[in-house]
Amino acid sequence: MKLLWTPQALKQRIAIRSFIAQHDPIAAVRMERRLNEAAARLLHFPELGTASRCTGAREYVAHEHYRLIYEFNEGVIWIIGIAHTSRRSL
Repeated sequence: MKLLWTPQALKQRIAIRSFIAQHDPIAAVRMERRLNEAAARLLHFPELGTASRCTGAREYVAHEHYRLIYEFNEGVIWIIGIAHTSRRSL
């Protein structure tokens, strides 16, 4: 299994890290680690996230405030976005 981030997801990840770093650089590093750990778990358990009723994508809570939005097929997990938990699910 291989894990890839779409350009949109990478952009969102950088924006989250930058926002957090403005207030607490150490927390930004911790968040980056949490996102990496969550993505690594998906490599071993790709069905870990909740399936969306509408889009076919899955959502996995990486942190109490952020969900990874992803799809997987043919041995590849695509992280397609990162959503704040206050936003509605797909």
